[in-house]
Amino acid sequence: MRTFVTEPVVLAMFGELLQPLQPVRYLLPYSTVQELPLLVNENLSADAAEQATIRANIERLIRFFENPFVRKQAESCLTAPWAVSKPILYNQQVTFQVVNAVDTAAYGETFDPIETELIVLAVKENVPLLTEEPSLQARIVDAEIPVQVFDVSDFEFALEEELPGHSRETEPATRRNRTFANALPAIIFGGFLLILLTALIMTFFL
Repeated sequence: MRTFVTEPVVLAMFGELLQPLQPVRYLLPYSTVQELPLLVNENLSADAAEQATIRANIERLIRFFENPFVRKQAESCLTAPWAVSKPILYNQQVTFQVVNAVDTAAYGETFDPIETELIVLAVKENVPLLTEEPSLQARIVDAEIPVQVFDVSDFEFALEEELPGHSRETEPATRRNRTFANALPAIIFGGFLLILLTALIMTFFL
């Protein structure tokens, strides 16, 4: 399962992130979940239809996190700084984990509090940061922060890339099974040749 640090508003702005082709886990700072109601009336797109879709997605996420069971799971991270909630299933492909991230001002005034929380969380968990802001990417590069960052436009590429800590031993079973299936014809053909060769040797030398 791929893991990314991001914020709920990004998921609302790009609904396809909530319908990935393979299982994905999103680590969300608790503060970014709390700010969702403040963003309902924010103008996040110049296109009216797109803005309506974003608003509907934000409202859907607000209702999801206001569910008493989900809220209890999310707030379980508040026991200590940087504590991580238990996995919260959003749909068959998406799991959330809420993190009690702390603005440590580790990178000065170059990044605002939420950006700092996202970056520090990505560094701590050694997972990529997913953002829609090119300026944030540029500032991370300029500051030489050791974190992998992807623009949402590269999400599909990020899903396929072998990320840190991911190896063939930890590949999803479906991919290993697909690899085996592709190799099966060659295995069968090789076995047939071996049997045929053995039969010929027995015929001529015994």
